[in-house]
Amino acid sequence: MKRSTITIIAVALLSLVPAITYMNGVNATAFSEDHAVQLATDFLMESPTYSYDGIPGSIELVEVEQNVDIWTVTYTYTSRHSGYGDREDQMLLQVLTNHTLVIKIRDGEIISAINDGKYNELTEEFQSNTTEVEETHETALEWLRAAPTFSYDGVEESLILNASRTEATISMPTLDTATGESKRYILFIGFECRHPGYGDRTGLMLAQVLTPHMAIITVEDNQVISAVIDETWDELHQVPVEVREQLPPEKILEITINHLSENYPEAENLTTTEWTATDITPEINVKEAVMKYTGDSWTITIRSPTPAEPNFLIDAENTTGFEWSGEFSTEQLLDQND
Repeated sequence: MKRSTITIIAVALLSLVPAITYMNGVNATAFSEDHAVQLATDFLMESPTYSYDGIPGSIELVEVEQNVDIWTVTYTYTSRHSGYGDREDQMLLQVLTNHTLVIKIRDGEIISAINDGKYNELTEEFQSNTTEVEETHETALEWLRAAPTFSYDGVEESLILNASRTEATISMPTLDTATGESKRYILFIGFECRHPGYGDRTGLMLAQVLTPHMAIITVEDNQVISAVIDETWDELHQVPVEVREQLPPEKILEITINHLSENYPEAENLTTTEWTATDITPEINVKEAVMKYTGDSWTITIRSPTPAEPNFLIDAENTTGFEWSGEFSTEQLLDQND
């Protein structure tokens, strides 16, 4: 009797297998390519990047693929500005920006939505790349070691990555994230020097006292684009932050053009508009920044101040053969700027 019961139950279960398989087949078929595309399109329309400034009519369905139970739907579209996500209150470039959004769907749910391979539209975060982060850390540290302040008297053992300074103490952590459209990392690096001051202090009378510093270094595409120590000293351009803020290169260019046009007949038609700027600072040179401006047959080169040369050095030349070289002191330029 016991054996018969087991046999009957086994037969009953086997009879259910076709039904179970059939139901699974119905569910798999029910969520078709059309359903996947519709769900993906609805998500795209409401995604942070597109909903902020996506251009209606720019959406194009590029590809639809199915791999087992996952649908992958790929779109391209255009936004009116650079960047990703909700960029309210951000400074944005007004430039048409093309995007490629890859959306993955399983069981009728969005499980992944990656924009341009770098921005997660679901979590509204940039993708993290461990190798790239490590390379960025090394780039910032090597740059700081070679920069004038640390290379003069920095203490190697004192370097602390991701540090933050409170008064005279150095403690760990906070910011190390990718921001903006490209991979831009902001790193806080604490360190100590054997003397006070900044830059190359050769020839100066210095107190022999350990001095803690905090460097905020910005790295973009594996290049240091900003480096400020103690919120006071612009290590990249070797000038006080106040001077750099009041006298950006564009302001020096404007003052130079006005000086030339007012004092030289060859430059009387020189204007401050329509110039192409090129950063020609040598990669190995962290003591000064060199900017070249070209426009209307003119080339103007501006070298920022350094501890050894506290003035802006400027060269101007025209294709007619006119050449001029001069320098402006920081105080003189600040007076003109006021």
